[in-house]
Amino acid sequence: MGGGPKLTIRALCITGSSGFIGMNLAPLLNENSELHCFSNNLMYKNKASSNINYLDYSSQAEIIKAVNDYGVPDVFFHLGWGGRTDPENVLLKENNVKDGEMLIKSLYKKGLSKFVFIGSCNEYGGRTGSLSEDMKPLGQINNYTKGKIEVASIGFREAKRQNKIFIHVRVFYVFGP
Repeated sequence: MGGGPKLTIRALCITGSSGFIGMNLAPLLNENSELHCFSNNLMYKNKASSNINYLDYSSQAEIIKAVNDYGVPDVFFHLGWGGRTDPENVLLKENNVKDGEMLIKSLYKKGLSKFVFIGSCNEYGGRTGSLSEDMKPLGQINNYTKGKIEVASIGFREAKRQNKIFIHVRVFYVFGP
């Protein structure tokens, strides 16, 4: 077709690869890179036949072992987020925030330079019209949204502290099958 040379990224990692967005993003990323897919869903823990690797996001030791096994990726995409169907659950929020923080800090510590976090349009709250990244949410927000905001805040803070790159993408209304 047209255009110049293809951009090849040495290695990518993606969490939440068994979810709706991850299942559709992984094949696109896999075209020009070495892709490693991870999920903290226990159904993948002992599955040797799956192309999805189990990873306990709350375990620094397991995250570091994964980096030692697969190498430091050029880019790490974090889409994994438990409990989307229970957005008011405080425990799920706390667990997701702890997991996100552990991934960010552990991966930056091991030399990762680019971390991409998939947020949500809900982070704007009830705002309408033209939106910008510096806007705080308007109105009441649920624990799912509070957790996303907290992880983004942690990511930006750690990236600045460690001179790394943190990209926060707010996805708008993704509908499943």
